[in-house]
Amino acid sequence: MRRLIIPASALFLCMSAISAPAATPVYEDDFATPSAAGTIDPAKGNGTWGPVTLFGQGSNRAESADRFAIEQNALTITDARMSAKGPASLALLREFSDGAGPFLISVTVRPGNTAWTGIKWGPRRLGNWPDLSHGVAVSITSGGRWTVWANDKKMKNVIGGGQIVPADSYRIHIGITEPDAEGKGTRRLTLSVNDTLVLSDKIIDYPWNRHHLVLQALGKAGTPGTATIDDLSIEKLDENNAPATTAKATAANLNATGIWIEAEDAIATNFHSGKVIDAHPNGPSGALFLRVQTRKDQPNVPGPPYYARYKFTIPPASATARSSPPAAWHLWLASTPQNAGWASPLAWRVEGGETHALKGSRWAGATYGNPRSKDFGWVFGWVHAGTLDNLTPGEHELEILVTDPRGDGSQYVACLDSLLLTNDPSFVPSGPRPKYSTQSTFAELVAAAGGTERDLVEKLNHRMYYELIGNTREQVSQETADYVLAKIANRPLPGPEDRAPDVTEFGLHGMEKPFVVVGRNAETPEVTRAYELLARAGVDSFRSAEACWHRIHDRSTDNGNKADTHALHLDFTDLDFQVASAQRYGMTHLFTVGYPPDSLTLARNNKLAACDPRHYGLYREYLDVLLRRYKGKGVRYVELANEVDAPSVWWRGPSTPAHYVAEMKILREAVDAVKPVPDEMKTVAFAATYSRDNELGGPKGGRRFVTEAFNLGIDKYTDAYAVHYLSRLKEKDYHDYFRSEIARAGSPDKPLLNTEQDGQLYPYDGAKSFARVFFLYAMPRMDFFLARDFYEGGYLKPRGLFDIDWRPKLRLLTYAFSVDAMRGRELVGIAQPEPGVEAYVLKRPAGYKGKPATPGTDTLYSIVLWKNDREVRELPADAEIQPADVTGMRSVRAAMNWNLDPIACDSAAPVFSIGDAPVAIYTDELPSWKLLSREQYLASFEAGKTSAPLPGSVE
Repeated sequence: MRRLIIPASALFLCMSAISAPAATPVYEDDFATPSAAGTIDPAKGNGTWGPVTLFGQGSNRAESADRFAIEQNALTITDARMSAKGPASLALLREFSDGAGPFLISVTVRPGNTAWTGIKWGPRRLGNWPDLSHGVAVSITSGGRWTVWANDKKMKNVIGGGQIVPADSYRIHIGITEPDAEGKGTRRLTLSVNDTLVLSDKIIDYPWNRHHLVLQALGKAGTPGTATIDDLSIEKLDENNAPATTAKATAANLNATGIWIEAEDAIATNFHSGKVIDAHPNGPSGALFLRVQTRKDQPNVPGPPYYARYKFTIPPASATARSSPPAAWHLWLASTPQNAGWASPLAWRVEGGETHALKGSRWAGATYGNPRSKDFGWVFGWVHAGTLDNLTPGEHELEILVTDPRGDGSQYVACLDSLLLTNDPSFVPSGPRPKYSTQSTFAELVAAAGGTERDLVEKLNHRMYYELIGNTREQVSQETADYVLAKIANRPLPGPEDRAPDVTEFGLHGMEKPFVVVGRNAETPEVTRAYELLARAGVDSFRSAEACWHRIHDRSTDNGNKADTHALHLDFTDLDFQVASAQRYGMTHLFTVGYPPDSLTLARNNKLAACDPRHYGLYREYLDVLLRRYKGKGVRYVELANEVDAPSVWWRGPSTPAHYVAEMKILREAVDAVKPVPDEMKTVAFAATYSRDNELGGPKGGRRFVTEAFNLGIDKYTDAYAVHYLSRLKEKDYHDYFRSEIARAGSPDKPLLNTEQDGQLYPYDGAKSFARVFFLYAMPRMDFFLARDFYEGGYLKPRGLFDIDWRPKLRLLTYAFSVDAMRGRELVGIAQPEPGVEAYVLKRPAGYKGKPATPGTDTLYSIVLWKNDREVRELPADAEIQPADVTGMRSVRAAMNWNLDPIACDSAAPVFSIGDAPVAIYTDELPSWKLLSREQYLASFEAGKTSAPLPGSVE
């Protein structure tokens, strides 16, 4: 071995030919006599090793057979007859002068009974070792079980573990490569036990440049144990020196090889949601894994069996053995557990042959993952799936299957990170990057992405977005962006007289973090242009959650104390930018408010919960400061929290309707105290979603939550109410329930808003949502979801007005089309001029003075119509909708497709072909059709169930 850090795939072959002279240890002690020697010449820039104490009182320095023993975490010296010679301590201090390395630390330890032995490389925090101080620790039981952990950003963060052949003593080699003198690079760890490599080039991270090497022992369950230390050496390695180890390669590992497969690189899969990004030092290999997570019988999602197919190539015999090929290949899978009720078990087969079920199989090796992550709390372990016998050299196909739901039968949930085939029968993989892995280290991935974990996440988000967006109907491309830009950029900017917020307020969600962030991208030309294009398209108002307490809470003032409640720390940088950017074009805001920092909520560790009543004083102060700051700056509404009728997601812990009503009262009082200007800061409650039917939300959510809040008098504190995702015909019961509750409270005329509504399947479907929200369900505001596409948590959100790089999409044309046809207009009636055709006949009121952006559309009437067969007949997404010829229009002055392309027609006898895509026809006379009221039209359709989109869900 020419140097310590070499590719794992080459390690054992190189170890068989160690011929370089052993490096001279810079510190060495066989404990024949206690010593105080041991330094590295500082002039060489390599730092200093020196013993703090290395002798015991009353010791006989002439003895040649001394040993150090660890008992009850105390060191003692014994002689050859194991006679106690006095207490001692062993702690070698290293002072870095240039971050030099690599170094190899070698020690032989003989465990006592079943005690654990430990070797620690870490800072001067001896009393807290091993669980509380930063650094790297190694423990081995007398049964041969080894574990390595690093206390970096969390305690006892296990980074490797496994089983070696049990022995009476263990020779442990720890190789450490340090960052350079300027702190560049990463610490890397290589570990061998009894000449067997168990970790190679493992990234570790902790910040100190002053270290101790500490030898201690722990017994079972962390109790003090016993061990005897025979000898210790510390060597400085360079390009030409080999460590003092005399590792020998066996015939088995000379022939050993491995085939590494990243699970996300399947050649074909129907796993839903598919690839998931989790960028974390101890996270999945390559920061990606493959996941199936879907409800049983979820609509618009492929059903079981779920599969992931992989191609792999068995190398020729000469590449893996010196004489004959190995008899079998061992298949290892890094996955969620196969013996846990919350996860679905996996199965596998090769070449479509016999299926091998893994249900009940146990993990081997050390687990890894990011269990504290809110979104990616998955833990992976390696399971030995089985043996593949007599595979011939050449290409083969392996299929991983999920056929059964998890234990409760409700969902399919399984995650797969990596696959490994090896002909080494003794090898047990451990961690995300074991031997034979071809994946880059996490540090290398971060460095290649730009230097930060956020850079890596954004790079992977872009990669996944462009892998998947082509499978949608969004037509994302530079050509599309140029086409849209040419149309929108020429539209005039609207003036105050053009807006009609009390009748048709066109809102938009998503011009906020994480999409628009001051100091990251807010000041870029792309975001600046986006605000202008949105204004020209006709956006009236933005919905922003940036005003939530935890969002503007300045964490830099906490000094690490999550329970700091002594002062109000608010940072308005991003919210100021959002408000100013909107005001520049005469656009307004709806603020979502509430949700304190997690330390101040009833859920304690979650910010999506009610405020702890003990902190109501600080809550009032937060609202007062917020509302006074933005008084007179276009804050049309203040909406308390989000989707609180889904308490398991948005109103967590012991939060109740009573807490929500109490906070609504506080908000009402705060708004009244500020005395806002007219038409500003109207209070909005619920932003509901689970109330769409009687079943959703369980015993304390959904309609039970809303009804209880009304019973507690919430109507005294509200100016309006809000729902989410209410635009389909079958959702009429959702609408009717809310209207009845508002009427029961004695305020039938209070507005009901739709403050989150997506654009549905096709780029033109957003116009259908606007038409129904405004005119079928009589809601004067709709906030379109979302401003910009994104990929997160394994889910692609492709229905934004801009793509992930802020290029305008076809949906922006649909938005502008809707503004032209509907802004400021009132419903005359709804018609069905042909079977399946849904037509909204709208009138321009006499008092409205606004001018549409598209010439020729300034008419007394506009008609928005499309064929609703796909929805009403529940046809597949790719079903072809046969158009219908529609007549009966009079005094037609213009007609537009959803993409703002004009439609030619014979003005004397106009006929329009109406299909799935909406069309707007502009006339000066009413059509000859029979017009129905909202109630009459809805009566012809049955109510039904629809999904409630929540984080991590898709429709």
